[in-house]
Amino acid sequence: RGAARDDARATALYEKGCDGGDAAACFNVGLMHEKGRGVPRVDFAKAVAGYTRACERGSALGCTNLGYLHDHGLGVPRDDARAAGLYGRGCDGGPSGPGDPTGCFNLGVLHKEGRGVARDRTRAAELFERSCGAGSAVGCANLADLLAAGDGVPRDETRAAELFRFACAGGHVLACRNRLVLAPEDAADPAGMAETAARFRGACTGGDATACHELAVLYDEGTGVLRDPGRAASLYEEACDKGEPRGCVNLGVMAATGQGVAASEARAIELYRRGCAGGERRGCYNLAVRYAQGLGLPQDPYRAAELYARACDAGDLLACVNLGTMHAEGHGVVQDPVRAAALYRRACDGGEELGCENLETLPAEMPPR
Repeated sequence: RGAARDDARATALYEKGCDGGDAAACFNVGLMHEKGRGVPRVDFAKAVAGYTRACERGSALGCTNLGYLHDHGLGVPRDDARAAGLYGRGCDGGPSGPGDPTGCFNLGVLHKEGRGVARDRTRAAELFERSCGAGSAVGCANLADLLAAGDGVPRDETRAAELFRFACAGGHVLACRNRLVLAPEDAADPAGMAETAARFRGACTGGDATACHELAVLYDEGTGVLRDPGRAASLYEEACDKGEPRGCVNLGVMAATGQGVAASEARAIELYRRGCAGGERRGCYNLAVRYAQGLGLPQDPYRAAELYARACDAGDLLACVNLGTMHAEGHGVVQDPVRAAALYRRACDGGEELGCENLETLPAEMPPR
């Protein structure tokens, strides 16, 4: 304080302190090398060395950050199991300080995804709870996701909505959107919606593609703001260009229907392609429909089947139904009533009524494959 900022001098002092056994100094050495501050360039190997010394001296933050580097293969080979162990040490804390909520959250993500540890949504919820209890917005948002779905914990939409509100106030963009799904009455609060829109706008301006998309949804639906399809289309395009595939697909829908932008089936198809390539199942589904029906593209049932399969595998139940029908009829794929039944059942079990209806049309006795 009172001196000009000098990252190089700070790094030298941190290194001296680390050599003297100070865990916090070792952590800062790692951080400076990870961020490329006070050193010639970003050097993940040296960041690993600094965080390792910090972790060994009991720094929870050092263990968490070292776990992150192992998790992402930065400066070391990627090792999910090693990352999990380090996140656990960070979460639990040590002699140099209390546990790190980010360590708890990151370990929760690994349990949720089954990377490096057994896939265990209940354990993930426990870890998100610890992170949330320490004030982590992202921890609360992820716990709310599990509570809303009843995934690994008893379903509790009331508490999920409360956690989404807390996470939204903490700056978690998707939590702001999810709270409106669980608590639509929040949209009737002008002050609250103005604040939500302002959060999205600020994050979007800062380069957050998800925030651009969520702000676009507000303008598209007229939720908490005056409906403005043109503004929505502009924001969907910004989100798409920044890498948010949902923005591409939603802009494609607007191009297909001529809402907010000039109607253009060719542009819609291009946007669906971008969305599908980015992993957005609705992009794959919409593209499949066009290949199946020859809308703006040459009719190609084989390509349609491939795209329906991608969308179905990603959780689009109507895509499962359509692919099932193609198998039932032998259109674009080998005729296979057993496979058709499995796809209809998958859709039906997921809540798609058309899957249940189509399942009833199949013969009770299935021929051998």
